Amino acid sequence: VFGREYLEMPLGFLYGGGEGVGGPSLLHGLSLVCIGMVLGHAVTRFLDPAPSGRRRGVMLLGGLFLLAVVASALMWDWSAPFATVQGIADMSLRNENHPIYFSLGLGFTIASVLLCVLALDVFQRSWGSRLQFMGKTSLFTFSFGNILLYASPDPHRGLATAALMAAVFFALICAQSYLFMRLMMPAAPDAPPAWKALTGRFQQLVRGLQQPISGAVDAVLSRRRAAPDVPPRNPA
Repeated sequence: VFGREYLEMPLGFLYGGGEGVGGPSLLHGLSLVCIGMVLGHAVTRFLDPAPSGRRRGVMLLGGLFLLAVVASALMWDWSAPFATVQGIADMSLRNENHPIYFSLGLGFTIASVLLCVLALDVFQRSWGSRLQFMGKTSLFTFSFGNILLYASPDPHRGLATAALMAAVFFALICAQSYLFMRLMMPAAPDAPPAWKALTGRFQQLVRGLQQPISGAVDAVLSRRRAAPDVPPRNPA
């Protein structure tokens, strides 16, 4: 209409297609939820004190990682290996919803989760505690990190530029998530008054934004609980 495409952006939020930087979509969000549920179950089994449970966790994590590696190797363009790297860097494979985007993401996610579990839970490394804010603010990182990516310039500028942009915006997203965690934490008793006032106002703002959504969910759940049970129909 009038020379403009109005359906590209709302459709992109459903399946993640379109041009430029890919924002959050229903398809990618549900994929993260499904993978997270499976990985959570596998990690729980992996940390099970019982040998049988630990063995199941190792088999599940190993099987998923092997599946991701084999699938990525089969879909990789070995005739032009750096073309696949370029497609990942400029987000073209992501916006095409290419299966290799999901298989590579699954492999790197499993490796990262396993590394963190081994460092923090198995070997009890204290240095890893400083990185726990990434897990505590994962939902904020996913949503507001995508919003921050919209501010990035066109990623189709070559491999070196795309890699530099990825490093810069990764650092910005981590800093944004760390600041959010600090603002949501109770201020220390000896903190400066300005910091106490800032954290208090920020937490009040977040609660104000969450209240309408929480109220709507509570209203729906209360109606479902109050609804009388409908007896099943007599098949006769």
